[in-house]
Amino acid sequence: MKKIILFLLLISASSAAQAQALLSFRVSNPAPQPGETIIAAVEASERYGLAGGQFSIRYDKNKWILSSEPKTDELLANSIFAANISTPGEIKVSFADPDYLMEAGSGALFTFMLTAAQTEGDSILEFAEANLYYPLGQPIALAASSLSLTILAVEASPIPAPKPIMTYEFNFPTLKENDWGEIRGGFTAEAPGIVALTPFPDGWIPSSKDGKGLSITVDAGEIVMLYAKNPVKYASGPVLLRMTLRADGPNASAWLVGLKGNLEGKTMDGSNAQHYVASTAKFQDKERRIAAIYQPDAGEEFTPLIQIAGGEGRDPVTAWIDKIEILQVDAGAFGAEPE
Repeated sequence: MKKIILFLLLISASSAAQAQALLSFRVSNPAPQPGETIIAAVEASERYGLAGGQFSIRYDKNKWILSSEPKTDELLANSIFAANISTPGEIKVSFADPDYLMEAGSGALFTFMLTAAQTEGDSILEFAEANLYYPLGQPIALAASSLSLTILAVEASPIPAPKPIMTYEFNFPTLKENDWGEIRGGFTAEAPGIVALTPFPDGWIPSSKDGKGLSITVDAGEIVMLYAKNPVKYASGPVLLRMTLRADGPNASAWLVGLKGNLEGKTMDGSNAQHYVASTAKFQDKERRIAAIYQPDAGEEFTPLIQIAGGEGRDPVTAWIDKIEILQVDAGAFGAEPE
């Protein structure tokens, strides 16, 4: 049966020898900004009966960076596929399919990715060489088209600096005096850890203005969950939650949450924004920040909440938290409604 199909295919190819197949490029975005990556596909107007091909593609190496090796379409998954990208500005591809393609119609043969450099302007994506073959090496007449690409010039528009709404410094001697409360063991009522308001070890958090704050110690399976007793109220727009901390071991997780509503008054609906860090390993060498963008509706209130949970390690972990900041950020850059 295979021989009969191949014979009929060769007769069809011979009778259509004067017809041309069109090779073209299709890209996800022909006019990207500097630094943006686009997907480029090499497409054939008819793929039925293709048994092999050779291509050499040129792009402007001064304007584009090849950011992925060429990959075959699913239809060519069983073919012998080779790519050479050793020369900047040139992509060489060849494929041979022992069974030839049985699906009729136009479509992609392979794809690759290009990243726009910082040099704006126009360039051409073109075929320096293009050959397609039917079974037994019979060439297919081709017409290959190039594609114009433009890297857009982008004028710098600096994002305004965040504006402070509230800063919790934890510089009073008790949680209550700092206007924070504790849900012992967290929402799942695990074993609680130890919370203290204390000076930091010398030089532990260099950015700290007062050298003191929260000290939270958890052992395996223990949880400390703390929240602001009075919700944050503001006029409008997105806000940034930011927590500065350092830990003395890897076996703990840290969680920073903006919870819609008033946790103390139990007026929440579950909406939240959060940043969850599964391990405090990267917080051992120096102080770091955890940040989350919360996008509430205008005129609402939300409750900042933090959690430190012990992991499976044998040794307890202490996390020192210097401050939690609530800042108003630029609505144009971070807001839910596009301008």
